[in-house]
Amino acid sequence: QDGGRLIFTGTAEQRAGDIRDFAEIGTTSMIINLTALDLNAMLDRMEDFATNVVSLVNS
Repeated sequence: QDGGRLIFTGTAEQRAGDIRDFAEIGTTSMIINLTALDLNAMLDRMEDFATNVVSLVNS
């Protein structure tokens, strides 16, 4: 990255772009940490990732 943003942070488009960048260099598996301080927050993060990020990676 350019130092302005941590990898896997930012908009859904930016996070999907990070995943695509890794795929371009041959990465085939990732473990994404979506933990939060409480269950509902973690479930919200999981839903956001599945709905907004994964759909962009697969398009």
